[in-house]
Amino acid sequence: MKLNTNAFTLLAAILLTMVSSVTMAQSPEPKLNDPLERQWFEEQRPERSSSLTLSSIEAMAVENEKEALEKFSKSSPDFENMFDDVVADARQSLAIVRSKGLSRSPKARKRAIALGTVVSEDGLVLTKASELKGELYCEFASGEIVAAELIGLDTENDLALLKTEASGLTIGDWGESDLTETGDWVATPLDHDQEIEVGVVSVDTRFIEPSKPFIGIEMRDAEPTGVVVIRVQEESPAEEGGLQPRDVILKLDDQLVKDIGDLRKILEQYGAGDLVTLSILRDDKPKKAKVTLAERDKVSKENDRSNQQNSMGSRLSRRRKDFPKAFQHDTALQAVQCGGPIVDLDGKIVGVNIARAGRVASLAIPFDEVMPIIERLRTGDYSPVVVNAERIKIVEAEIKETQNLTRTLTRKLDLIEGENESVLGTRRGLELAAKDIQKRLDDIIEVTKKQMAQLKDANSELDRLERLMRELKKDRERLATGLKY
Repeated sequence: MKLNTNAFTLLAAILLTMVSSVTMAQSPEPKLNDPLERQWFEEQRPERSSSLTLSSIEAMAVENEKEALEKFSKSSPDFENMFDDVVADARQSLAIVRSKGLSRSPKARKRAIALGTVVSEDGLVLTKASELKGELYCEFASGEIVAAELIGLDTENDLALLKTEASGLTIGDWGESDLTETGDWVATPLDHDQEIEVGVVSVDTRFIEPSKPFIGIEMRDAEPTGVVVIRVQEESPAEEGGLQPRDVILKLDDQLVKDIGDLRKILEQYGAGDLVTLSILRDDKPKKAKVTLAERDKVSKENDRSNQQNSMGSRLSRRRKDFPKAFQHDTALQAVQCGGPIVDLDGKIVGVNIARAGRVASLAIPFDEVMPIIERLRTGDYSPVVVNAERIKIVEAEIKETQNLTRTLTRKLDLIEGENESVLGTRRGLELAAKDIQKRLDDIIEVTKKQMAQLKDANSELDRLERLMRELKKDRERLATGLKY
């Protein structure tokens, strides 16, 4: 039996009766049942006493109200347990997406990175794309853990379709129309056993605008690749992250930064409050800088506090903005709990949770948007190689360019080394000459110093380009598989 709106009207009446019962001396003792008829609460009336005063009666009423609100608040186990039957079918269609990753830690080898929604009996699972990385697995309601392959990407909605070899899976009960509106109760199963989160739809389906995060630097393009920091803005994310003028930004997280245009496009994937890692060169030495992004034109202590409060309890989703259509609800999801089904009081799947967007805000893509996406991704026309074809082409061109630069610098290095050997030989001969050639010797020494500096610079540049070429090859492999390593 599913809960409905009338059931919650009844629940409100029950709670009101609990509070008022101690003040109604002549009313019969109530016996309270929940809408699912599980005898979940019976109030025991305090024994009547002629010594009861008005103030003591009021105090008991307040205490009973406080106890009821604590016991049956939206986040209490007693309240959430009322939704066991509501989420039962959806729980069977839930998949827990795990990643083996590269960690040697047994706990991290197959850690949960997202939830998924079973969309076919023969092993297809829909999940949140931006949380996927490493070697993927899906754990189903049966307890079976099966390897998963990413076969489709919808970057516009941040959804991904995984294929597994599982069979005989359960598909949840999907709705037939747009069933959610502001004020509706919704529930999300978080595991295959008993964990549930309950919430209320707070904003109807709408376009979720992209955020405009920034770092807080003035910059110019570097040669042959990267972005040079010219100035660091005071009280900006860059200053807090330790960036300095003349730093060269080469990567943001695992994405290569070739120029200013690249950096701006990559930043569009993030939102205010996101913590990113910048790979930089400082005095020709590689370093890492951790930077918490802020909204453009809104860098202030007040804004920093707001971002901190939004992420209180756990990190926000990496991608939590820029969705064509999503509805907002106040369910307290974690970032790794997105990608799974969300249901109404009748147990029908009304959408897929897609982001934890704030402290009391989660987003879900409604099912009528999800269904066409599933059908598109089934075709195989949206594989990572296809979706990322343009980016792969760019990276391959960058690899070719880097190889050409490496060959040019290698030839230059060989030439400098040959010239240096010649200069060193001349120097040894001149050291045996008379004092009348001392000035010439000094000149040669000066030339030698300059060439040694050139040699050092060329070696450093060669090392940097070799590192860059390795990173580019890794990026090409990642883009070809659609996975983050």
